[in-house]
Amino acid sequence: MQRYATVFRFMQRKRQFVINRSYIRHLSVCCEIPTRIHRRLAVELHWNLNQCRNMFLHSELKCYSSNKSWNLVNHEEPRSAGIIVIGDEILKGQVHDTNSYFIAGSLYKLGLKVGKISVIGDVEEVISKEVKKFSQEYTYVITTGGIGPTHDDITFQSVAKAFEESLIPHPELVKLVSDYYKTVDLNSPAMKMAHVPSSAKLRYGYDAATGRKTLYPNVSVRNVYMFPGVPQLMEKLFTSFSQELFSGGPRKFFMKELYLKAKETTIAETLSSVVKEFPQVTIGSYPKLFHSYYSVLVTVESQAEEDMNNAYIKLRAALYKDVVYYDKVPLEDAYEKLQNYIKSCNNPFCLTAVNVIKQCLQEYSPEEICVYFDGDIASNCVLHLYCALIQKEGSIPRIQAVCIKEKQHLPELESFVVETITRYNINYDVFEYQQKSSFLQLSTRQPPIKAVIIGNLSCEQQISDCKKLFEENTDYSNIRWIMPLINWDKNDVWNFIRALTLPYCTLYDQGYTTVGSTKALLQALMDMNKSAKELK
Repeated sequence: MQRYATVFRFMQRKRQFVINRSYIRHLSVCCEIPTRIHRRLAVELHWNLNQCRNMFLHSELKCYSSNKSWNLVNHEEPRSAGIIVIGDEILKGQVHDTNSYFIAGSLYKLGLKVGKISVIGDVEEVISKEVKKFSQEYTYVITTGGIGPTHDDITFQSVAKAFEESLIPHPELVKLVSDYYKTVDLNSPAMKMAHVPSSAKLRYGYDAATGRKTLYPNVSVRNVYMFPGVPQLMEKLFTSFSQELFSGGPRKFFMKELYLKAKETTIAETLSSVVKEFPQVTIGSYPKLFHSYYSVLVTVESQAEEDMNNAYIKLRAALYKDVVYYDKVPLEDAYEKLQNYIKSCNNPFCLTAVNVIKQCLQEYSPEEICVYFDGDIASNCVLHLYCALIQKEGSIPRIQAVCIKEKQHLPELESFVVETITRYNINYDVFEYQQKSSFLQLSTRQPPIKAVIIGNLSCEQQISDCKKLFEENTDYSNIRWIMPLINWDKNDVWNFIRALTLPYCTLYDQGYTTVGSTKALLQALMDMNKSAKELK
């Protein structure tokens, strides 16, 4: 009982604050608190036993005794988080770190600001010192990487060293590893993932899509939460319980954004003026070089929503000439946004294009439909139309897309195609140019592709003629060619793309009028038509 004397004295001094629960906020218990201690504190503070126990579970004290430490944090102080990214591959530039970006954005939405992101190598001494330092400075410490079966996966043992704990095989983890890797050898590489610090806690999340418990838990020690380094695994595990673990704090952020087509130097004076008028509001200015829609992003942020709104209104009024519309998430509610565009646009053929794709979806399942996407602006347009329409159905299947590869692709075009594949969740096939086999491969799939949606325009009559000739040879291929933009011209396409602020290949901003493999597609169709005639 003597070692808790400091806690008692502190709580007696702050008795009124504790009772009102307005001083102590979050307790990270560094040792097990016996029931008798809860009971003693309850007597001291005239609380019942449950109140006292809950205070320990949801508050944070820090005092020191001969062999234990506690964390004390003022209730009015905001919660904070630190991220430690572990891996030599990050420091060597061999792997691009996306984990810290994902975690920081997710925590911000939950009212948590990240105070620091540290990237360190696979060195036990370095990791243990960084973990110990972060655990004292931040409410939550999140690590990524170093929890696999290989020799350089040393996060668990480093965290154990940071808190002077032993590394032990956790029975629950041993069973998980044994069942998955079919081994009971505690010295096997796989079992390395079952050896954790002695005070480690396991937390399972729940997959919202399946409603099932995650296969592998998150391992935490005190206020340190350890996640895998593989982005897909980390994101899934983090998302499964971050809301429960990291939300619920007293602080919430309110933020709005302004997109400007202006130089940062021309708006600096206005920003400074608004900052002085609203000192409780944080205003950030972020130039964006070579962006297709804006050149400066301005953020207006505050913990008080009214202050944020007033500053935003003031700033928008002062910079109204430079403000441009930009939707950074055009795929969210894409169908509703498409309907709004159809109502407001002057293109009578837009609704026609939508109806063509709707008819295609009535005749074929999404697994039987393929979009020809080569990065060209028209193929970009038809891809988004198709995505918006299947989004209406609720569940969004993976989009099938194909391209015929030209001999040379510009790097900017290749980068845009890769980004689009990720953005639209595309199952993408690139066919090398061959006379007979390109599109025939589609009809041999299971299930086979029965329709290909092509974004050719009214001015591309050659493709239309070639496609017509090819369709006459139905014994050669059963693929149906869908052309929803056949009545559109280039202006119609650009109006659609820019009205919805869809990303497009930056080569167009550099003066290119055509990108992609339209010529390759044309030649392939011609050769297929020629081969079909020869077969007859």
